[in-house]
Amino acid sequence: IIADVVNAISKIDLEDKTNFGKIKEVSEIGAKIKHNNITKYLYLIKDYGLYGKILKDIYETLEQEKPGKKGKLLRVISDFYKAEKGILTQPINIDVIRDNADSIIGNIITKLDKEILKSSNLDAKNEDVHSAIQIIVADAFIQCKILEDPNEQ
Repeated sequence: IIADVVNAISKIDLEDKTNFGKIKEVSEIGAKIKHNNITKYLYLIKDYGLYGKILKDIYETLEQEKPGKKGKLLRVISDFYKAEKGILTQPINIDVIRDNADSIIGNIITKLDKEILKSSNLDAKNEDVHSAIQIIVADAFIQCKILEDPNEQ
């Protein structure tokens, strides 16, 4: 599934500003960034979060082909986050998560990079793969699949 999404993203001109959308509820995203104390990946989320419109279209196309693909991909990303969170602390402690938010995001990107290399249907070039993974992770953060939602604390 991730290869399908990465392949679709790799065909898009990421420099073409007409492909940008707006991050939904920017104030809520800012609150989530602040709540989780993200620093290193702050601009990645802000920049790549703008591709949410395109990613939504890609997910809709995949859903038409085979329902449930988007949910499965986001569940895998959420599971990666849960595993990262479990390594850090038991029971969950928001201060520990805040202290490690950037490394958690980095580790999830690394895991997705490794997973994509196992895909037999990957057509994208390495440079496109890395950008696509970061777009997917930024979107997963915005959709509250990675790190903590301040509204649920």
